[in-house]
Amino acid sequence: MGLTEPMCIIGASMGGTVVSMFAIKYPEYVSMICLLAPIGNEECETELIKKLKSGDTTALLPETPEQMRHMINTLAVKKVNMPGFFVNGFLDLRLRLLAE
Repeated sequence: MGLTEPMCIIGASMGGTVVSMFAIKYPEYVSMICLLAPIGNEECETELIKKLKSGDTTALLPETPEQMRHMINTLAVKKVNMPGFFVNGFLDLRLRLLAE
């Protein structure tokens, strides 16, 4: 099951950066983006934003189990222990859908 039409995605604040990175990495899935108050002040940037701006999209779009665990631990308030079968299953499904 794949996408039939490109989508319009909207991001506010840090979401604007996420939307931009997604559109850069997967332009075939995006017809339009809308950025609401995207982060622009470099003094306020976190390490995650700096990675995203440098083109390291694996921080939010992981491709390996290690990258997935790092993303979860970076974005979670509490330490999360994800079972390996869940991480691998999620990545397999995501990569399969992107291949379609």
